[in-house]
Amino acid sequence: MSKEMEKDSAPMKVLLLADIGSEHTERWALSLAQRGIHVGLFSFNTAYHPWYEGIKNIELLFEPKQRIGGISFLEKVNYFRYLLPLKKVLKSFKPTVLHAHYASSYGLLGALSGYQPLITSVWGSDVYEFPNQNGLYALFLRFALSRPQLVCSTSHCMRKEAMRFTQQPIKVIPFGIDIERFHRQDAPLPLTNDQQVNIGCIKTIDEKYGTEILINVFYQLQLHFSTKSLRLFLIGDGPQRSKMEKLVRDLKIADKVVFTGRIPHEEIPDWHRKLDVYVSLSTCRESFGVSLVEAMSSGSCIVASDADGFSEVLGEGNRCGYIVSRNSEEEAFQAICQLIASPSNALNQALAARERAVELYNWQRNVDEMLLVYEKQNLKWNEQKKQ
Repeated sequence: MSKEMEKDSAPMKVLLLADIGSEHTERWALSLAQRGIHVGLFSFNTAYHPWYEGIKNIELLFEPKQRIGGISFLEKVNYFRYLLPLKKVLKSFKPTVLHAHYASSYGLLGALSGYQPLITSVWGSDVYEFPNQNGLYALFLRFALSRPQLVCSTSHCMRKEAMRFTQQPIKVIPFGIDIERFHRQDAPLPLTNDQQVNIGCIKTIDEKYGTEILINVFYQLQLHFSTKSLRLFLIGDGPQRSKMEKLVRDLKIADKVVFTGRIPHEEIPDWHRKLDVYVSLSTCRESFGVSLVEAMSSGSCIVASDADGFSEVLGEGNRCGYIVSRNSEEEAFQAICQLIASPSNALNQALAARERAVELYNWQRNVDEMLLVYEKQNLKWNEQKKQ
């Protein structure tokens, strides 16, 4: 909390209009609460676990009895039934700021509520995919982004995409990581074991995230480096896990590939420290890449596809890792080969990646930026009311 806020006897109250089942929402809420902000939660979905219970400064104000997908048109129409409950909560909670996360659902409801000051954060598919499905959805998004005083984006590439649908100012605040937790610590530096190479990805197991491409690349790698022991760790779960497990068996590399299944968020840093090479070969339009930033901060060697968000996070010139063309198994294979064949050069990239993560994606600094945004938008709204 800033010095100006500390002077004010009334604590700031922020209503997060967001999915409480999302780890992103959880991180924002917990971090704001730790800064002394009174956080209210209003969600269309239930949480997978009650992470908010017993936490000082966090109050659950509304959640439905069951989770909804929000995929079909009818499911999206169901969002509107939460407008009246939201208005009641706003009237009683009286937040300093209403912050909606995900423009095409929570942002739409926030816009319909008429409450100010309103800030809306775009997350990715809400601007990359939702408005391209049909003209009506594009109108919904334009409306949702026309009402907030400010729109927030985690990346410059997503800001550019969001600008197609609004003339409101857009502030870029990365969704960074805890650079102390995501650190090599006492674990060996990457590629220091000449005989053992651990390759992996922490991502949903799905075609659009390049899981099949990674498995095919790994198959070629273990043939190419036949004198070394290579292992592939697919960390996470997803709709295509069974299909990928079958592919691994068909390729006869099941003894070299580990499917961890869903893992608790607090264990993710440990898995990053196990990896020498982190590979993310998404074929979709990634808007940012939190797991990639985690890998950078953890000092792993990195190969990533040229998705917009990945290219922005890693920067230019392959200084922090290799960027390869989407859907190119050959480029990914060659990039990983270069890392394994030249461990000293690979280590220089890994150290540069760590430096970049610390400089640009420090979560505590990102929270500071958001708190300043809250203050400025609240002051701006109060000034407008006086006019």
